[in-house]
This record gives sequence, structure tokens and C-alpha cells, in this order.
Amino acid sequence: MSTKMKIVGNGFADLAEQLDRITNDIKPAVDEALKRTHEFITPNLDEAMNKHNRTHKTVGTLIRENGVTWEGFVATVDVGFRIREGGLPSIFLIYGTPKMKKDIKLYNAIRGAKTKKYIYELQTNVMNKHISLAKKG
Repeated sequence: MSTKMKIVGNGFADLAEQLDRITNDIKPAVDEALKRTHEFITPNLDEAMNKHNRTHKTVGTLIRENGVTWEGFVATVDVGFRIREGGLPSIFLIYGTPKMKKDIKLYNAIRGAKTKKYIYELQTNVMNKHISLAKKG
């Protein structure tokens, strides 16, 4: 299931404002943070799909490109599976059905608390790195 990842979390607006005051351009930092988010999630989804990989059709729809899309002031990166290209089973695997439990490893790879925490830390670190580099020169 294609999921749009954004940078959200406590303190992000403050970091973005601080970087914007210094550089007048937060785009490079946000792009890097979102690309790194994609680079973290995608291999985890790929690995979690191993036990479901009989035909390789669903895993073949895994979004491997980490292109960031900007719409106004909102940036996103697609992660997960391309539903219309054969990724529909990923939804049932991730969330389960009335007759089938969700695959917790697959769910955690994209929606789990540890994943969300790691992404928040990763994105915050990227923003802080850009702020630090901007302050140096």
C-alpha cells in the first residue's frame, strides 16, 4: 500500500523555522530527511515480505524510488506498495482480514511504534545536521 510519509513530530516546525531563518531554504534538508525515511522503510518491508514471496508479484510492486514530491509547502515521499500494479495483497498482509491475522513484522516495518520513533529521530537528526552546517558557513 503506498503510504505518503511526511515529516511530522514535536519540534519539527521549530527546526524548520530555525533552518529557514539561517538558509532561507529548507528544501534540501526536508528532501534528505524524506529520502532517508524511504531508505529505512523499504528494505524492512522487503525483508518482511520474504515469507510471503511465493510469486514475487506483490514484492515486485514495492516502491523502490525515493523521489520527494512537493505540493506547495508540503513534501512527501511514497513508501510501501503500488496497489494498482499488483500490490493489493500487501494491505491484507499488513492489516489482516477477518480470517487472517496481520503479519506483525510487515505491519511494524511501516506502521510500528519503533519504526515511527526511529523515523522521527532520523528526520530530527537530518534537520539538526543541516542547521549545524548552515551555522558554520
